[in-house]
Amino acid sequence: MGWHEDLSEYNSLDAWITKPAKAVGWLSVNKAFARGALDEVVLRELTNLVQDAWSPVHTPGIHRCELCRFRVIPILTRVFGIRDRAVSSGLFIIPGDSCVYVSPQGILHYVREHGYLPPEEFCNAVLRCPPMRSADYYRAIGVENVMCAMKIEVDMLRT
Repeated sequence: MGWHEDLSEYNSLDAWITKPAKAVGWLSVNKAFARGALDEVVLRELTNLVQDAWSPVHTPGIHRCELCRFRVIPILTRVFGIRDRAVSSGLFIIPGDSCVYVSPQGILHYVREHGYLPPEEFCNAVLRCPPMRSADYYRAIGVENVMCAMKIEVDMLRT
């Protein structure tokens, strides 16, 4: 998982999602990023969405946070009763009006532990996001075949 500038084009979802994709939260120790306090309402909703994130793509292995002072896998912390991951292996997708926003699943860790402040348009999309894994969510992100995506979810739960 490499660095992408916030709101730059993200091209790795063409097989799954028909809407254009923008990168959010792909941080690197070698690149500056926006910092600040995220609105509490946005933080709670982001936390809820990350808890049940749907991801069509997982990397082989894990990505450890480059920003953490210690280079070992950090102990998982608790945020609002939900794990805040310093390691991730999947994508986090939020529908916007004319695009989707694609983040690493570790975005909550970046916000909580490193003061990352996502772009305002992403935060607004978080507040409007339908429940993860719902038919409305799949439609909103532009999945071509909503029923197929939902069947894949059911099949994954069975294994």
